[in-house]
Amino acid sequence: MRRFLIAFLQLMVVAAFIRWSVYVFAVDTSAGGFFTENSLGIAFGISFFALIFALSFLGSLYPTNLAKYWKDGKVGVGEVQTYEHRGLKNGVRNYRIAMQVEGEDGAVFDGILSVPVGKRRLPALHQGQILPVVYRAKKPKQLYVPHGPLKERAQLFYDFYCLRTGRVDQLTLNAGYYGLPGRAVIAQEMSDGLVFPGKERLHLDLSVFTPDGHQFPSTATVLVDAYQKDVLHQARYLEVKYLPEALEKVAVRIPKAPKVG
Repeated sequence: MRRFLIAFLQLMVVAAFIRWSVYVFAVDTSAGGFFTENSLGIAFGISFFALIFALSFLGSLYPTNLAKYWKDGKVGVGEVQTYEHRGLKNGVRNYRIAMQVEGEDGAVFDGILSVPVGKRRLPALHQGQILPVVYRAKKPKQLYVPHGPLKERAQLFYDFYCLRTGRVDQLTLNAGYYGLPGRAVIAQEMSDGLVFPGKERLHLDLSVFTPDGHQFPSTATVLVDAYQKDVLHQARYLEVKYLPEALEKVAVRIPKAPKVG
């Protein structure tokens, strides 16, 4: 509310500048002719400041980071229940995703996430997929992609949720946060089958290569959907992180999907 009040006051200032410009121009031209040097200079100067105020007005209406205005922002993890295509937005398909959300305070509720999904990410959208989300306490059913000050908090809660539900183990999580970068190739793969909706657990035996030329055997456990599994198999190598004091397990970064179209 305060933001719109400030915007309204700025608009009033712009209107006052324009009205004063018209008045000065009229007085000056009546005294010295149709266009005088003085009247043009004054009109240009006032128009310039009016433009600055107008841009400030628009910026206050459309802030670049809405999250910094949230005093009741919360984070959670949403599980996709259903989704539907709702047309194009800036050339990208926009989807309305119905989710069941677990908030950081333990509350469980249903919410809606409206978000553009590009061709590269579209195959990964499926029922049962979990995503970090943010929302306002007074409007919990309207979900947003984590952004601004809430982004890091949302990722931390997402990792905690995955750890608690058995989607990741502590050693893998530690390697992901604190590990050193390396590359790996898959030597062997074993599957536990579908352990979560749409997700298969794979156990990978890896040969890991460090930036300084060393090599060591290790393992990794990853959860992938059918599309991610296919991308994993197509990759020439995997980006990993490892802890020098715990080389038996590494964190694997699932490769990005190739561009489509």
